[in-house]
This record gives sequence, structure tokens and C-alpha cells, in this order.
Amino acid sequence: MEKMVAEILIDIDKDPTNLRPINYTRYIYEIVQNSRNKYTARLYKIISSWKKKGGFIIALSVLKEQLGVTDQYPNYYDFKRRVLLPAHEELLEKADCWFNCKGKDFEIREGKTVTHLSFKVITPEFAEEDSKKTAYIERILRDNYKFTDADILNIENVLNSPEIERHSIIKKIIEVSEYISQNEIGNPKAYVIKSLLTQFNK
Repeated sequence: MEKMVAEILIDIDKDPTNLRPINYTRYIYEIVQNSRNKYTARLYKIISSWKKKGGFIIALSVLKEQLGVTDQYPNYYDFKRRVLLPAHEELLEKADCWFNCKGKDFEIREGKTVTHLSFKVITPEFAEEDSKKTAYIERILRDNYKFTDADILNIENVLNSPEIERHSIIKKIIEVSEYISQNEIGNPKAYVIKSLLTQFNK
């Protein structure tokens, strides 16, 4: 049924110059045709509508209803393992936007129960922008604290984490730099490394 819907969408939204599917429907077609997980296309339709806003929070019960699994996977971790993780991997490989369900802030809980999910919609442009910001952070650390490749490697998990906002790292570096300028710190570079790891590598 989903393949039939995809083909109808393709007919509606073809580029008249070459009869190839364009934009949203092109990805829907490719995802539906090639996905091993039947929920991947459904999740793509949901998250792609939030690309411009960058993300959204949705109740777990509402998401399961939209995916047609209201009465399935009563255990959240089964739902994550069978629905979210496979879709995440396939969208990362095939689509123009994807999400990361492995982040620390993805699951919102009431007590020990997951009640809502926080989707951060990632696009190639967003990923490229993050890469530029990471390079900028590295340059700050090299220029101001004489970071070597080994020092950068020491905080690699922080710099390359998809869950950590780059502006938060920059803000922390500024705070640490102000503290260092006002206090006698024997080894500023070591202090910066320790501060970043303490703040973000939890």
C-alpha cells in the first residue's frame, strides 16, 4: 500500500523537463522502495515537515498512533529497538533529513517512564554548519591555548557529539577564558580540557 501511495505522489510531483520526481516525493519514493523497516517512510514524513523549524517534541503515545503501532511495543525500549533505531539508520543513509535517537536529551521522562520524545531534525546543511563551527572551535583552542592534535583528540567526544550544541561549547570556552584571565591558573590548557570534559562528557 505504501509503495502505491509513493508512486501516486511521484506522478503528481514530477519535474516536467525530465519526468523525474522532485524534492519531498523523490526521497519518499527512494525511502519506500529501499527501506527494510516499514516505519522509516512514515517517520520521514513526520520529521521532514519540521525541517525548517529544526525539531519538535511529541508525546510517545501520539507518535505511536501516527505510526500505527498504538497497541504494539508497550515497552519503550522495544519500540526504540524495532522502530526508531532502524529508521534512524536508514534515514541517515538515504534521506535529506534525519534524527538522532541516541542523544541524552531525546527521551523526556516522568519519573522513570518515557512520555515524550524530542526530535532534533538534522539536514546535510545543518551537519555542514556544525562541521564549520567545530573547525572554528578547534582554531580558537589552537590559537589561544596552543592545543595540539593530541589535545584535540582528548576532547574529540565533545567536539564531535551530535547531541552537544556547538554554541554551548563556545559559550563554555568564553566562560573558562574569562575565569583564567582573572585567576592564576598554572596550566590553562589543562584547565580548559578538564572544564570541557566535566561540562559535556557526562
